[in-house]
Order: sequence, then C-alpha cells, then structure tokens
Amino acid sequence: MMPLLEGRIDRKTFVLGIAVGLGVLLAVIIIFIIPIGLIDIIVNQSNRVSFKPIYFIFVVPAVVYIFYFSVMAIKRAHDFGWPGVPLLFLIGVSEVISQFTGWWLPHLLVLLMLLALCVLPSQKERNKFGPRPHKRFRFANLRL
Repeated sequence: MMPLLEGRIDRKTFVLGIAVGLGVLLAVIIIFIIPIGLIDIIVNQSNRVSFKPIYFIFVVPAVVYIFYFSVMAIKRAHDFGWPGVPLLFLIGVSEVISQFTGWWLPHLLVLLMLLALCVLPSQKERNKFGPRPHKRFRFANLRL
C-alpha cells in the first residue's frame, strides 16, 4: 500500500481535518472563483457566466479536496480495522447509481457511512493498520 494511505487517525482529527479542508476550499472559492465569475459577468454584460477553457483551472481545488478527503477517510476507516479503499469505492459507486437513477437511498447510505466515520470510537487496541492514534490532537496529523 502507498505510505500516504497507511496509518490511522482518530475521529477528532478526521472531523477537524475535513473542516480545515473545507475552509481552505471555501477561501479559494471566495478569493478567486467568485471574483473572476463576477468580472466575467460585468465584462460580457450578461447574467450568465460564459464558458471559457480557463475555468477548468477552478476544478483543481475541488479535485485536491476530494483527494485530501479520500486519504483522511481511508485512514479513519483503518481506525475501525476496515480497509478504506473499498469503502471509498462503495461511496463512489452509490453516488453514481443515485445520480443516474434518481434514487435517494444511496445518498442516505453515504451520509450514514460518513456519520459513522465521524462518531464511532476507535479500536482501542493495535490493528493491522497500526497502533491506536494519540488522543491529543496535532495539526501534523492533518498533513498528507
């Protein structure tokens, strides 16, 4: 397995890590994406933002956040003794199914899985993914 995907994190680190990641993503949206969209509306004098290939660069922060979230979720799943990659695959497949079929049940299952990652306690003993994480929160644990 990749060293990036090894190890465990506790629920506090997971929740705070996701919050920090969302904060950074929101800051990028407020500082860069919204002003450029408003400038485009003003320059083109229309109520719509026209499509421009340069806007693909705005996908990069979202992709980085998705990668960051995925690594954090895998490590949190390891804390329960679950393999994390199949969990993310299950989340992805259920979201694709719900998008193509319009069913709401896959969304509910994903929310329940994310809720479980946020509230269930850690395994108290060492498991195959490593020792129990430290109880004390450290920002160093949020790095990839």
